[in-house]
Amino acid sequence: MKHYYKYFLSVCLILTCLGTFLTGCAPSDEELSAAQDKYAELVQIHNEVVEAHKEVDDTSYDDALSVLQDDLNTIQSYNLNDMSEEEISLLISTMDTLIASYKDYLSLLGTTKKEEDAAELTDIPLSLTNNTSFAFDLISLYQKDSAGARINILSGLDNLSPTQSLTGLEIERNAENTPWMLTLETTEGVTYDIELPVDTYTEDGIHLYLTYDSETGSITV
Repeated sequence: MKHYYKYFLSVCLILTCLGTFLTGCAPSDEELSAAQDKYAELVQIHNEVVEAHKEVDDTSYDDALSVLQDDLNTIQSYNLNDMSEEEISLLISTMDTLIASYKDYLSLLGTTKKEEDAAELTDIPLSLTNNTSFAFDLISLYQKDSAGARINILSGLDNLSPTQSLTGLEIERNAENTPWMLTLETTEGVTYDIELPVDTYTEDGIHLYLTYDSETGSITV
């Protein structure tokens, strides 16, 4: 279950409890109106943070947002009818503090989302050297589970013989679609599939050295 579920559930509870929170005769119409407006503002920013939290993969915000959630739950448990005007004034001040904290986290979540999106779309230069004794006439790079979109990089080119290198390749780091696959087929018709953990690569790129493991009968990078 996603980490934001308890926050989403609490939004429903908050909206349900809004009438209870504001029920009763306040010390003055002005103070009641101010508390109503402030609470509505708090609920709105809370909902915005919940939605923003859904969009990021970073879980480092979970504990802090859980603390804010607990504070919000405490506030919604109050009944203005049981409070003095001074207590309501203090409650409004507390809600201002919570709103400021929510706004800070909304900004941080927005920045994190942009950083994650940028990381997902990072192009990674890739080259490889054939350190095996095989010659390859098919080399294909494609996102895992997207084999239908793969093409033969060597189409129209010479085979990649032992000790030769191939440069100018490029893959894309996308957190939703990693890792990538490297498929090799020898001139004798033997196919090897190698999984590339793209999330560990940087935008500076990577050079892969193909080697053959005779014990396992596989090619590794």
